[in-house]
Amino acid sequence: MKTVKMIASVLAAAMLLSAAACAKPDHNDTTSPANPAQSTAPALPAAPVFNTVGDVFDAMEEDMGCGYTDKTFTQVFLSQGTVLRATAALPEGLFGQITALDMNADAYDEAFRTLTQGLKVEKIEDLSAGIPKQETLDGFAGKTGQDLLSDGWQIDSFTVRGKETSVIMYRGDYAIAVVLNGAFKGANKGGFNAAEAAGPLTVKSAAYHGLSKNAALPDAAE
Repeated sequence: MKTVKMIASVLAAAMLLSAAACAKPDHNDTTSPANPAQSTAPALPAAPVFNTVGDVFDAMEEDMGCGYTDKTFTQVFLSQGTVLRATAALPEGLFGQITALDMNADAYDEAFRTLTQGLKVEKIEDLSAGIPKQETLDGFAGKTGQDLLSDGWQIDSFTVRGKETSVIMYRGDYAIAVVLNGAFKGANKGGFNAAEAAGPLTVKSAAYHGLSKNAALPDAAE
C-alpha cells in the first residue's frame, strides 16, 4: 500500500447542539391517567451572553482556534455543545501588542487574555448550523475533482490508498473528506500538483470532516 501525505489534515470536530423538551405537568389532577407524570428532568442551562471577549473565554469549553488582523479578532470555540465564532474589532495599536507577546512564555495565555478580554463582541455566529448535510454531500458522488475545485473547494491534504485517493477539501468554514476513484500519479515527484491530479478523477463518496483551517481567520468572518 502506497501512502502519500501532504499538508496536515484539519483537526477540528464540530458538535451539534441537542436539547430535550419536557411537558409541563397538570397540577390540578395528578391522579388521572390522562395526565403525564411530573418531570424531574433538570432545566437546561441559560444561554450565555457574550458582550466581551472575556465572556467568550469564560463560557469556552474548548478553544477551537483564534485569529486576528490589525483590525479584527476572531475566536472559534465550543460552548454548550455548539461551535460558535465571535468577532470583535481590534483597536489601533493592540495588534502590535499581541504580536509582541512571546508565545513560548509560560505567561503567554494570561497576557493574551489580558489584552483581548475587554474587546466588545460585535458578532456571534453558530458554525454548527452551517455544517453541510450528508444528503448534500451525497450529491457530490459522480462529480469530478475539477467540478469541486471549480466550485471553490481547495485541497488541504490527501492519502493514496491502492486505487483510491482520500482527499480533505475545504471551502469557507468547513472541510469534507472526499474519496476519489483513482490514485494520484506522480505524487512523489517534484512539481506534483494535487489539483491537476484530482481534476479528472470522479468522486466515490464525501462526508463532513470538521471545521476548515479558515474558520478562525478574520477574513472568513467578515
